[in-house]
Amino acid sequence: MKCLRRKKRQGSLRRSVENFKFSSPLAIGLREATRGAKDPIDAIVRRARRLLHEAGLNEPPFRPALLAPLRKVTAIVRKRMEEEGRLVPTSSGFRIELRTDRSFQRTNFTCAHEISHTFFYEATPEIKYRRIKDNLRDAEEEMLCNIGASEMLMPRDSIKTIAKDYYPSPVSLKEIAAMYNTSLTATIVRVLGLGVWTAKFVLWECDDENARAAWYAHPSALIHYPQVDLQDYKTSGIRAAFSSNELVKSEDVLCINRRYTTCSISSVRLENSARVLSCIAPRPPQTTSRRNSDLQIVIPEDYNCECHGTGSRIVYRNGYSYAEPCRAAIHRN
Repeated sequence: MKCLRRKKRQGSLRRSVENFKFSSPLAIGLREATRGAKDPIDAIVRRARRLLHEAGLNEPPFRPALLAPLRKVTAIVRKRMEEEGRLVPTSSGFRIELRTDRSFQRTNFTCAHEISHTFFYEATPEIKYRRIKDNLRDAEEEMLCNIGASEMLMPRDSIKTIAKDYYPSPVSLKEIAAMYNTSLTATIVRVLGLGVWTAKFVLWECDDENARAAWYAHPSALIHYPQVDLQDYKTSGIRAAFSSNELVKSEDVLCINRRYTTCSISSVRLENSARVLSCIAPRPPQTTSRRNSDLQIVIPEDYNCECHGTGSRIVYRNGYSYAEPCRAAIHRN
């Protein structure tokens, strides 16, 4: 299948967020108003943890409806609207409005996101109310509220401890998401962002003829509708999982970033949907058996790496492409 070029991303979700340079008055004001905070991210995380402590919540699920009254939220209502949610100041505090046609897990995150906005009203009221009057949205505030919502629903220490007890798989991800009442997307972003798992996940939209990647999550990013393709869908484990509703383990050739590679994949169909969740297992470290060391063929180091760290290179013969092991002794991304 044809793969299109996509900009290479480096680092991890966690590092990319931590290295972001905040400059908006709201972000800076939040940091300055939060005792001991070293940056705006630290400030929002500290406030989210303090709120959980005040509510006495220490194990999942962490319900935002129990946190809201502590932030002077007097009502949480669902209504038809275009936004995912909004926080409305009232004479007695705040009202949270949530979009009515979203799943419980998605509105759970949105509710926690809106609760995070209350921290800015408390820390920088003059700036916040002035921006509301001018109908201005702050992208940095939105980013920080997502971070705050993740900490409220999936506290770092809690989810790291639990995720470490699971081997990366689509079933594991589903169980952890159900435990925290969070979506698969929010859960995998959190787990990968904390560096707990190094596996990659793909959510496929499937039918009998084709599969399309709805999102692709790896330690560097979450990408919606990426250029991730299967070499042969009809004989793949993804198709088998879509047809059988059972966990299917397979070896399939994927095209990711214009590179074909053979992957160990476990897949399962999501209940009552045409979507399949797949986990691409991390490549095991290469080891050399001492007992058979005299039989090992040493690949010379003067071969150039042709796999960009994937372990597989693409060879073209007679108009077809094939995945073969990279011949280099040292692989470089």
